[in-house]
Amino acid sequence: MMNPSGTKLSSPFHALSTPEIDVVIPTLNEEAHIELTLRLLFADGWKKEAITVVDGGSTDQTIALAESYGVTVRTCHCGRAEQLELGAQHSSRDALLFLHADTQLQRGSHDALKSALRSGAHAGCFKRQFSGKSWIFSLTSALAGLRAQLLGITYGDQAMWIRRDVLKTLDGVPQQACFEDVELGLRARKLGLLTVLSPPLLTSARRFNTGKLRTLWKDAFVTWRYVIRRILKIQ
Repeated sequence: MMNPSGTKLSSPFHALSTPEIDVVIPTLNEEAHIELTLRLLFADGWKKEAITVVDGGSTDQTIALAESYGVTVRTCHCGRAEQLELGAQHSSRDALLFLHADTQLQRGSHDALKSALRSGAHAGCFKRQFSGKSWIFSLTSALAGLRAQLLGITYGDQAMWIRRDVLKTLDGVPQQACFEDVELGLRARKLGLLTVLSPPLLTSARRFNTGKLRTLWKDAFVTWRYVIRRILKIQ
C-alpha cells in the first residue's frame, strides 16, 4: 500500500497510551460562532494551549475574539486546506482534531477521542447533528456516519481527527481548492476503517438556507462526482 508520494504505508499504528491532541480551527469571518465553539471546548476539558485558530483573512472580530480566549492565533491566505496544513505543521501533540468554527463538540468528546486513540484508532470523525429540526437533517447525519466509517468519505463539519504520524505518512493535508476533507478521509481509509465517535457534535445548518432538499442533492452530487473522477483518475 502506497501513500501519494509512493512511500509504503505501515498499518496498524501502535496504540497511544497517553494521547495528547491539538485542535485546529480554520476561520473566516466567524465572529458569530467562534466564542461558543471555544467555550464548549474548554467546558469539555480542552486546554487553550492545545487550540490553534488559523484565520484566512477575517474582516470582522474573529481574530480579536479568539485571542481574548488565550488560544494561539495564526494567519495565512484564505483557503481551508492551507489553513489546516499550517495548523498541522505547528502542532506537537500526538493527534489533530480539525474543527469548523460553527461546529460545537459536546461534553464527553475529549474523553471519547482519547479512548479511541488509546485503542489504536488512526483516524475518524464524530457523529453529527445539525442545529434545527428536520427529518432531512436526521437522515443526512445518519448517512454521514455510515459513509465515513465504511468508505472514508468525511466532511469538515464532522470534525475529522487523525494521528499526527499518520497525517505525516499521508503527506499532510491535501493542498487542493476543495474537497480536502474528503480526500484526506479517503487516504486515511486505506489504512483501515475510520472510527466514528459519540457524542454527536452539533453543527450549523446555515448551508441549508437555500433549501434543504436542494442542498442535500447538491452535496451528494458534487461529492460522488469527485469520488468517481478520483477513482477513474480524471482531472
